[in-house]
Amino acid sequence: MAFIKNSGYSQPSAPANPGSPSQRAQLALGFQHYEASSESMLSPGPVRILADLRWQVQAGAADGIRCPCCDRLVKSYRRAMNADMARFLILLCREYLAKPPGTFVDIRTIPVRGGDYAKLTHWGLVEQAVNDDPAKRSSGLWRPTPRGLRFAQGEATEPSHVVLLDNEVKGFDEGRVTIWEALGTHFDFEVLWHGEKK
Repeated sequence: MAFIKNSGYSQPSAPANPGSPSQRAQLALGFQHYEASSESMLSPGPVRILADLRWQVQAGAADGIRCPCCDRLVKSYRRAMNADMARFLILLCREYLAKPPGTFVDIRTIPVRGGDYAKLTHWGLVEQAVNDDPAKRSSGLWRPTPRGLRFAQGEATEPSHVVLLDNEVKGFDEGRVTIWEALGTHFDFEVLWHGEKK
């Protein structure tokens, strides 16, 4: 499994006043990038310590680890490209291609099963229209991305699993699947593309 973790960091010069607002702001940001220099190795400061703690948490997230700062359980999760997601993507592409280019599809026109379809955004296969109505939780309008169209039409493969931490993508499995493999034995590719929607 290929997993992305932040391993390189760059340390800014330490503020003259350790309690200054600028230093507190720096610590809050967490400094995603930090390169350990010989000077920082000899004289670890608060930024270096925080960077090390962040690395420890990310390194232990696969098995689950308590954050040493807030004591919250941090755990990453693998989510598979499942048959319902593949089915939804094909039906979405089918509706999308029947409309003028770029048009979003009202999800109510697709027989949705559960809410897994939204996870396709983690692969970059679908996108949702911006919700301009404060009275609604979401716009309810979706469309496939060019990448999603290629996958649904069998022209490309995608990672079989995505690795999520706090619902953010941290990596993907090295294994890849075709749309047929994602559908498995649950649904028929030709029927989904050309048969009755159900």
